[in-house]
Amino acid sequence: MTLVLSCGNVIFVPGSQHYSLPKGAAILGIGADNMKSIPLDIYGRMDSDKLEAAIDAAIDANQPIVAVVAVIGSTEEGTVDPLEKILELRDQKYRSKDIEFAVHVDAAWGGYFASLLRDASSDGARQRFSTPAPVLPMSTYVTTQYENLGRADTITVDPHKTGYLPYPAGALCYRNIAMRSLIAFEAPYINSDPSEKEELILGT
Repeated sequence: MTLVLSCGNVIFVPGSQHYSLPKGAAILGIGADNMKSIPLDIYGRMDSDKLEAAIDAAIDANQPIVAVVAVIGSTEEGTVDPLEKILELRDQKYRSKDIEFAVHVDAAWGGYFASLLRDASSDGARQRFSTPAPVLPMSTYVTTQYENLGRADTITVDPHKTGYLPYPAGALCYRNIAMRSLIAFEAPYINSDPSEKEELILGT
């Protein structure tokens, strides 16, 4: 019997990843070298077949997979990774084998466009404007990836980029607010109302 030892945690990112991702891996103690870059296809998107092969190889090596990162709007070209396919791989292929990992969407550049995809008539708050909400022409492929944003575990959005809002406007969105507790630290000198919603407490 051959015992294969774990080579350490791994995070899979597309070849178009922003420099802040390996920096974050280093800060978290995972190590920038354990952030594995997946080659892009001819459209500049993460190659989902190569991702699947890399995940299978990590499983065979008993290497824990922390997360897979999809980029929605790369900084250089604005390309959109196949988020729907990544989620299908996790939810249909790997969960049936008791393999679990987070799916993070780096939508720092492209996330703001999600606000332009809603039908003006479907959102009561938008109807108070005299002109309808702008409609952004996107390909069916790109629209499908945006429609799957709600299935991701975490999403980063930087409205100071595409949205032209003041720097450093940004957001880290969690599908499950409990994930926030994994990296939360309390500021003991800030008094907060204990009846206040936990996610609104400023000292966290």
